[in-house]
Amino acid sequence: MNKQKVKAFIKDESGDFSVKGIAVTIAVILIIGFAVTVITGGEFIKTAVEAVWNMLLGGLQNMFGTSTP
Repeated sequence: MNKQKVKAFIKDESGDFSVKGIAVTIAVILIIGFAVTVITGGEFIKTAVEAVWNMLLGGLQNMFGTSTP
């Protein structure tokens, strides 16, 4: 699947289970996790949020063929 097809797919997604909706949900979960980590100073939550973030970022980078500078 090339980049244009992926972008067109994401743009056309709509409804409750769209790619955009899932991305927003994950972003909210990460923000809440970050807030809890800051408030409690919990190392477990910090590690879990970092693991999820790295997994998602790595998946996006693989999908679009980009890398972190």
